Amino acid sequence: MTEPIPSESPIEIATAFVEAITAGDTVNMAALMADNYTWRLLPAALGVPAKNKRQYLLQSAKLGRIFATLKVHIRSPLDVVQSGDTVVIHATSEGQMATGAPFQNECIMILRCEGGKVYSMMEFMDSEVMRVTLDAGDGAGWKLLQETHDED
Repeated sequence: MTEPIPSESPIEIATAFVEAITAGDTVNMAALMADNYTWRLLPAALGVPAKNKRQYLLQSAKLGRIFATLKVHIRSPLDVVQSGDTVVIHATSEGQMATGAPFQNECIMILRCEGGKVYSMMEFMDSEVMRVTLDAGDGAGWKLLQETHDED
């Protein structure tokens, strides 16, 4: 299990977290998340509720319902910027939907780190790509993102 990285910079913590997301490694994701972690998918017009640590981990574990494969790529070291506890990453993602359709998207992730852990992540996605993607498979993507997992 990955331990907090108190001696590492927010950039190193944030990139380790994105790598854990890409690997679908919820154990390492959890280890890198602060207990008060919050996640938001933006723009707000997408209507996806914010998630806490538990809800985000459960959502991540269920992404196989939507994606057969999914990889996130940090475009280049120049596309990662840090200011204080905040790291901004310009990334692309690609993969295959569970329906067999290809998936490609571009996003900006804003991660905030403290004490060797990520306590906040906002993802700004290409809203048109997300609408098409989440509508696929009878709206399975929308259903997953709308879940608060309070009953799990």
